[in-house]
Amino acid sequence: MKRLKLWLLACAAILAVACGGEPAEALNRGEEMSTSSQELTGCTATCDQGTVSCPATTTTCSATHYVGVRCDGVAIDCPPPPPPTCATLPTCESIRDQFCDAPGTQTECCWGGVTESTCFCHPTRVRYTCSP
Repeated sequence: MKRLKLWLLACAAILAVACGGEPAEALNRGEEMSTSSQELTGCTATCDQGTVSCPATTTTCSATHYVGVRCDGVAIDCPPPPPPTCATLPTCESIRDQFCDAPGTQTECCWGGVTESTCFCHPTRVRYTCSP
């Protein structure tokens, strides 16, 4: 009979722990571990123009590359990429009359290093046609 009582007591103790009967200090340790693991990995998203991160005081966060981060429910988006400039565009002169893969499409270019323009992939010639 004593063995049966001990066995029932052991089962009750196991159920109490498994069903949330864990002591409060053990729960606090788990929360600290969760927070510290987030702090170790951090919430930083890669963007076209660098990165965005959550402040160190954030308790819950998530990150999506090229989209942004969410810090305690507040979204911080990646900044939009800058508009193309002549400094980052190929020259129209270098594209003109070159073969193209997708007839009917267009690509941005720069005339003489100062004026933005567009070259079109000619539908029948399959070469770029450019005009200033």
